[in-house]
Amino acid sequence: MCDFAIRNLSGRGRPLDYYEDRPGEVRSGRRGRGVISVIIPTYNRALFLERSIRSVAEQTRACGELIVVDDGSTDDTRLRVAACAAQTAIPVRYIHQDNQGAAAARNTGIKAARGELLAFLDSDDRFVPEKLARQFKAMRDEPQYLVSH
Repeated sequence: MCDFAIRNLSGRGRPLDYYEDRPGEVRSGRRGRGVISVIIPTYNRALFLERSIRSVAEQTRACGELIVVDDGSTDDTRLRVAACAAQTAIPVRYIHQDNQGAAAARNTGIKAARGELLAFLDSDDRFVPEKLARQFKAMRDEPQYLVSH
């Protein structure tokens, strides 16, 4: 899947925090104006996650939160996400759910996101360093755009 950002047109923001959601308990909240939520759906790709998360942490425009939705992995995904979260200043949220497929994992991430803008990254891929900055500028400069790729 290609990564893209979606403008979310609802509400105002509240502070972001760090936690793990329990299965079936996805917390959602108001959307933070100008905040970017990066969503990484994953299934048994623990070996690739560090590279993906590092590419989010190395953005020239920081995101407000990183949400990793684990779609029922049986590998050490949870431990790898926790280790990466300890090494970054970005709030990282880990959500585990029963295996339902990539689309369901993305939808879970969308429901949990608190950012005004959403960016998706597959767990075996990475962002170029200026990806979020460029997309944020495009969305800010062209408010009629709802989706960018």
